[in-house]
Order: sequence, then structure tokens, then C-alpha cells
Amino acid sequence: MQECSYARLVRDICNILKQSNIHYTRKKVNSSYYISTRRSTVKLPKLDKNIAYLAGYILGDGCLIKSRRKKGGFYYELRIFSKNYKTLLYLGELFRETFGINPKIIKETRKPNVYFYLTIKNVVVFEYFSIIGLPTGKKEEYYVPTAVKNEKNLFLEFLAGLCDSDGHIRGQKIYIKQKSKMFIEDLINTCNKFDIQTSKIKVNFVNGKPYYYIWVERCYVPLRIKDTCRRSSAGRARDL
Repeated sequence: MQECSYARLVRDICNILKQSNIHYTRKKVNSSYYISTRRSTVKLPKLDKNIAYLAGYILGDGCLIKSRRKKGGFYYELRIFSKNYKTLLYLGELFRETFGINPKIIKETRKPNVYFYLTIKNVVVFEYFSIIGLPTGKKEEYYVPTAVKNEKNLFLEFLAGLCDSDGHIRGQKIYIKQKSKMFIEDLINTCNKFDIQTSKIKVNFVNGKPYYYIWVERCYVPLRIKDTCRRSSAGRARDL
């Protein structure tokens, strides 16, 4: 992220806090800004490979939740879901490295299948990912975040996060399925921009609702989690 873009991101977050009547202070240490609210202090990272990867993962298996408080104002929360506790530990470490915060990991047992979710209840982190282009609330129609569209390395990390969370590996291809046709079309256009081979859009129906999917050649995507899982499984198989 260029310095001017980073400064604009900081300014946009501060303006949102001011408009929401949230008291905050801003401090610059070396080349990074820190924003403190009544509850916490958060480092504002520049857009890098880890942020792009987290953005892809959140879009695949996470959400940004904004809900109204009874006493006025709003609650802000970021959640990422997984059946694999170690996956959330890894993502939590990325948040500590980038934002300087400690997410909580909660075990959900109320539904038939046990799963975990990582939660961050922080308005600054919420607005950071909203500003760089992630949808808030119930995801209907959305696009590839503009922030990762102009640099191939950032887009590849975004794609890796998306595939690690919501992709399915079959041989040398990774299949990506989403509800939003607009997003899949935008994903194809961005892949084409960087000479990344994809299939054409196909559609299948789940409970009467259309889902759109494509495949991407595995060799392009720098997976962090699913590649590790596959190598570990292969190693265990060789040991048998």
C-alpha cells in the first residue's frame, strides 16, 4: 500500500469513528498509526500479504457483523468459522502480528455439528476490513476488494485465503463456489488481468438456490493451510 493510500485509510477510519460519536485518540509510532478507543488500542497495518490473505479468508468463511445496541450505538464484530481449531489459532496469530490484538476462539456446540469461531469485537478492525472492500452483514452481492486488484502479489494472497477457507482441491484444480454471480465474474476478470487460468462459470442448485463456481489452476495459488494439511496427510499415508 502506498503511503498516500495508507494515510487515506487512517483518515477514513478516524472520520467514521468521529461520525459515530466514538471517542478515540490517534498516535503515530515510526511509520505506523495506532488508534485507541475506550476499550482497546489497535495498530493500523499497511495493506500487505497477510492482510490480503485474511481478507480472502474472511470473505470465504467469515463475516462482519454490525448490530444495534439497546442503549444506542452499535456492536461491531468480525467472525471466522472453522471446524479446525488449529486453523483459527494460525489466523489468530496473523491478527496479533498485524493489528496487535488477541482474538478469542469459541467452541460452538449448540448446533448438530461442533465447530469453532474466531471473534474480534473491535470497531477499528471492523471498519478497516469494510473500507478495503469486504461486505458487511448478510453477504448477497459483492466484489473482489478493490484494494487487492492492482497488485498481483496481493491478489494471489487474497485468492489463497479464499481458497483455504472456501475452496475444494481436486487434483491440480481448486474449485471455488459462491452465492454471488457478480463476485465470481469479478474474480474471473481479475484472474485474467494477471494471466491466471480459470474455467468458465458453472451453476448448481442447493435447496433450490443457485451457487456459481469456477476452478483455478492449483499452481497459481500460494495456499497456506490446505497445502499443509495435504502434505501432512500424505506423510501419514507413507508411514502406514
